[in-house]
Amino acid sequence: MAFIIVFSLMFNSMFGALAGLVFLAAGMLVLVIDYGQSLAFCRKHWIILLIPMLAMLSFLWSDQPGKSLQSGLQLFLTSIIAIVLAETMREDIFLSAAACAMLIAMLISLLFGSTAINGLTQEVVLTGIYQSKNFLSVHSALSFFTGLTLMFNRHHGWIFRGLGALLTLISFIVLLNAKSLAGLVAVIVSAFAGLLVIFYLKWEMRGFSRRAINFFLILTGVCLGLAIVLFVSQGYFDELMYSLDKDPTLTGRTYIWQRGLEFFWSNPVLGTGFQAVFYQGNAVAEDIWEALNFTSGAKFNFHNMFVDILIELGVVGLTVFLAVILIQCRRILLKRSLVMGSRESYAVFIFIFMLSQTILEVSWFREFSIMQLLICFSWVYLTPRSEVNPIRIVYQ
Repeated sequence: MAFIIVFSLMFNSMFGALAGLVFLAAGMLVLVIDYGQSLAFCRKHWIILLIPMLAMLSFLWSDQPGKSLQSGLQLFLTSIIAIVLAETMREDIFLSAAACAMLIAMLISLLFGSTAINGLTQEVVLTGIYQSKNFLSVHSALSFFTGLTLMFNRHHGWIFRGLGALLTLISFIVLLNAKSLAGLVAVIVSAFAGLLVIFYLKWEMRGFSRRAINFFLILTGVCLGLAIVLFVSQGYFDELMYSLDKDPTLTGRTYIWQRGLEFFWSNPVLGTGFQAVFYQGNAVAEDIWEALNFTSGAKFNFHNMFVDILIELGVVGLTVFLAVILIQCRRILLKRSLVMGSRESYAVFIFIFMLSQTILEVSWFREFSIMQLLICFSWVYLTPRSEVNPIRIVYQ
C-alpha cells in the first residue's frame, strides 16, 4: 500500500486523474481497515488537519465555491490518509517502499525525462516527468532525504541500505540537472542544518543550559530572517543574483508578491477561498498572467507559502500555519536525542527542507502531492508516542 500510494503521488504529473484515483483507492482502503483506529489518529493529530478543514470550509465565502470545496476535500483526504499510514506502518517498511517508488521516478526523469530552455540564461534544464524544474527539484530533494535516511536506518540490511545510497546519489544528480539554484541551496542547507540538529540533541547538558541555548537558537533564527529581509530590500540581493546570471525578480516572484499583498486587503480575515484566486475573469490573476506572459487561465500560485495562505485563507489561516511551524520547532528542540536514520531524523530533514521552501514555492498543503504526504509524516513522527484507543461508532 505504501509503495502504491507513494508511486501514484510521484507520478501525479504524468498520469493526472488516474494517479489521483489510484491514490484514493489505496488510501481509503488503509482508512477503512480499522476505521475506529483511523478516527482516533485523526483526533490525535487534529492540529495538522485545521488547514485542510479550513480550506474545505472556505467554499462558504469563496469566489469559486466549487473549486474550493473540491480542492479542500482532496487536501483533507490526502492528509488523513497520510496520518493513518504514518501511524499504522513501521517506518522501516515505509522507507523501503517509498525509496523504491522514488527511485523509479528519479531514473525515468533522468534517463527519459523532458527538458526545457531557461528563459533568462538560455540553458537547457531538466524537467523530468514533471511540469517544471522547480517541481522536479522538490521531488528530487524529498527523494534525496528519503534515501539518506534509509541508508542509515538500522533496521535494514546492506541491500536496502545500498538502495538508499543509490537513491541519494541519483536524486542529487537529478537535482543538479534541474539547475535550480534555490532547490540545490535548500537541499544543502537543509542537510547541514539537519545534521547540526542531530549532533546538538546528542550533546548532553543540564536543563537550564539546554533552555538557554534553545532560546538563543530561536533568537538567531528570528534575526536571520530579519537579515534576509534587509538584504533583499537594500538591493544587495539584486547584485548577487546578477553576478550569478540569475533574475533578481526571482522570475517575476517579487511582482507576484506585491500584487498578492495588495489583493489580500479585499478579505483579510478569512481570505478569498482555497485556490480561488487564479481563475479567468479575476482582475489580479489576469494582470499577473499578462505581466509574466502566461496565457489566461494557466495554473498558477503566488510562489510564497506565507503570501499564498494569507490571501487564500486570510489571517486565520496564516495564524494556524505559523502555529504548526512553531509546534514542530518546539518538538524538535525538546527531543532528548536523535539517531541518524530514525523516523525522527527523517521528520527533521523533511520539516527543515519544507520550511526552506516556504519563501519561494507553495509546497505545503497541496492535494494529492508527495509534499503533503511527507509533511503529515513529519508531524506524526515528531509527535510524542502515546497509546490511542479506537473510536467506535455504534449503529442503532
